[in-house]
Amino acid sequence: MKKALSLLLFCTFSSLFSQQIQQITIERWEASIWENNVRQSYNYNSNDQISSILEELWNGGNYNNNGLISYSNYMGDIVGETISQLWNGADWQNSTRILNQVNGDNLLSESELSTWFNDTWNNLNLREYMYDGNNHLIVLTQKNWDGTSYVNDLRITHTNNPDGFPIELIGESWNESNSSWENSYRTTNIYNSDNKILEFLNEIWNGSQYVNSSRNTYAYDANGYLIELLTQFWDETENTWENSAFITYQNNSNGSINTIISQLWTASNTWENSNRWTYFYNPLTTEEVELETETVYPNPTSGTLFIAEPTKDYTYAVYDLQGKRLINGYHAPGSSIDFAGLTSGVYILSLTSEGETMVKKIIKE
Repeated sequence: MKKALSLLLFCTFSSLFSQQIQQITIERWEASIWENNVRQSYNYNSNDQISSILEELWNGGNYNNNGLISYSNYMGDIVGETISQLWNGADWQNSTRILNQVNGDNLLSESELSTWFNDTWNNLNLREYMYDGNNHLIVLTQKNWDGTSYVNDLRITHTNNPDGFPIELIGESWNESNSSWENSYRTTNIYNSDNKILEFLNEIWNGSQYVNSSRNTYAYDANGYLIELLTQFWDETENTWENSAFITYQNNSNGSINTIISQLWTASNTWENSNRWTYFYNPLTTEEVELETETVYPNPTSGTLFIAEPTKDYTYAVYDLQGKRLINGYHAPGSSIDFAGLTSGVYILSLTSEGETMVKKIIKE
């Protein structure tokens, strides 16, 4: 039986000045060596938005088609349509489709999932999203298709911190017999001062109270890049947390992932390698989006760069064409950006102000 498509159905993607993933190879640990398993190749449209991901499986000598996900009809950063297909040995066969809708604030409002059967798309479930006045998600409701209409299935209520990051999620299941929502699980998130998650605690409802189920703990390096993730499950018999999986992340200098290695906890109380992901990126090009309403000068520059807008504050970062971040900082009105320490060449400047990020090619003489 062909393996199910393992790709994630992304709805949003990285900003234009981030490194674009070109390929990910996934290896599994077999007989004390890493062996090929899966390869994922990424393609992008003219707006630098992801257009497709091809997944291939290793057969011992070659990679062969397995799955394909296509993304289209973008609405800002939101994908309008996502179609996944599986390879049947001769051609691609439809598998699932997601149709997204956005509200007036260009936020995801509905996601409808359907499956391909009898040469047509058949409804499966519908997700509806509700936001507060700050455009932070507060309720996600999933409804399943019963053959004639969508009926309630599950509901997740978010409680967010002031920055919009969820600190508590309450999951509820729909009870058809009494037409009411019933507790199912609770997730609690703890963040550091940079809103990077430190702990994810999942509890399940046992009929009278929430009890421990699983938790993730996260660790970061001095640059704030994720480097470790530990997953544990609650042992009711021993009344303690038991190790399950451990993931380590190796990042390049601008925070993009180079490799991920997952390990599983064994019966002999040791970690054993499981899978390894290796990331390959497209280099940044000089054909970046130019600033539309702001200009920088002089360009080319011999060392000092100014922003023409006299009243805005910016955070900025300068990258080389391989995506490595070289300098970053805060730009107040009337100040400048110092390129003096950089060698002659072409660089990418990103400017962020009031939630909007723009990029421009800068030439250092």
